[in-house]
Amino acid sequence: MGRRDAQDGLTADPGGLTARASGVPPAGGAINRPPRDTAVPQRDSVLKLQFQVYWKRVEKESDVDGHITWIRDIYRKTFASTGGVPVIGDATDGCYINYPDAVLNDPSWNRSEDRWSKLYYKDSYPRLRRVKERWDPLDVFRHRQSVEPTAGTSGFGSDPGSS
Repeated sequence: MGRRDAQDGLTADPGGLTARASGVPPAGGAINRPPRDTAVPQRDSVLKLQFQVYWKRVEKESDVDGHITWIRDIYRKTFASTGGVPVIGDATDGCYINYPDAVLNDPSWNRSEDRWSKLYYKDSYPRLRRVKERWDPLDVFRHRQSVEPTAGTSGFGSDPGSS
């Protein structure tokens, strides 16, 4: 990972950004030893990394575009060696679903071999799809990165993982 790129991006002049932050909360210990299976499979981590940028609703669209460009640039530089996203491997353990990132669904952004669902759920995804089929077969509860219904179930809307 490009630690220097991340550090440079966080310490450089923000160029009009309203607010930006990087969070590195600890993990490990008991967090890595849950008493039962969970939907969060990242249990090899000692730290989690997240980048954040904030702006006011009243800002001009061009300013908002600048904020999004900043966070995408630092993210891509930090994970340049793995296609711009933190793929599952020696250095990272995928992505944490409580830090959602809609661009992971975009193949022009996520050029890794790992789909967004694998980055978030790893090998748990097929089991979660079976749970979804049982408890939400009509896909009523959905968003861009919700667990997709299994093939053959019909939901109300389009496939949440397609965008």
